[in-house]
Amino acid sequence: MTRFLRFVFLGAVFCAQASSLAASPVKPEEVPQPIQEVFQSDLLYPQEEREVQFTFLPTYKNQETENRYQMEMEFEYGLTDFWQLQIEWDGPIHRDPFRGGPEQTGAGDLAVGTQYSFMALMDGYTHAAVGLNVEIPVGDIDRNFTDGLIGVETYFTVARDFPQFNGAQIFSQTGVEWVSRAHSTASLAARPPEAHSFFWNVGGFLPVGDLRGTLEINWENDEWNNSGTRNELFITPGVIWKISKEWELGVASPLGLTDDADDVRVVGMLVYEFEME
Repeated sequence: MTRFLRFVFLGAVFCAQASSLAASPVKPEEVPQPIQEVFQSDLLYPQEEREVQFTFLPTYKNQETENRYQMEMEFEYGLTDFWQLQIEWDGPIHRDPFRGGPEQTGAGDLAVGTQYSFMALMDGYTHAAVGLNVEIPVGDIDRNFTDGLIGVETYFTVARDFPQFNGAQIFSQTGVEWVSRAHSTASLAARPPEAHSFFWNVGGFLPVGDLRGTLEINWENDEWNNSGTRNELFITPGVIWKISKEWELGVASPLGLTDDADDVRVVGMLVYEFEME
């Protein structure tokens, strides 16, 4: 637990130092936001003060030993025009093993975090954000609904708009997750390694009418630390329908490029955003 608290402290210092580097020269509402979210990365658009956003991500994963269906849910709330609170839940999960095991349904893990955004930097078309998430393993590790690790994740995102291409954007998100074991499995052989991981998401989107074509490259690796064995790389094409200012609907099909990545993955998305009175 002492090591975990040290991770929390380091993450808080990271965000505090980054947030002191610059002040955003404009209000977020003055920056065009052609899209609120993509599928496997975090965009840096902040929720404005007292603004709420719900995101639902129904996901199908064809993994090495099972089919997995889950409903990921995200909640975001604007504390100020640049600083937001975020809560993520892996949601209900249904496991369908290939080798004769029983089908199981249960709850996934929970994450609580915050993000601070710097909009319209330099010439007005460059943006940045820093964030901190604490992942809490509330799922059942013996039924494979969690890896049993508390995680502290810090990340930095930078993006560049291209107004000449109908508001297109490219972005890059880089971060590290420090972990500490909270729960163990009955079998030591089945216990995931306690290894810190590095992740990098890069991509962009292009608005065409009410549609937004999206493309992401998503990489996560823990082989550099301790006994880590995971190296997941996806390329994620998708499309989002901007129904209105409040609603977005989309679907993507991440393609696994490494042995550790899922063989097949399909992600849906529904976004609802509104302002509280």
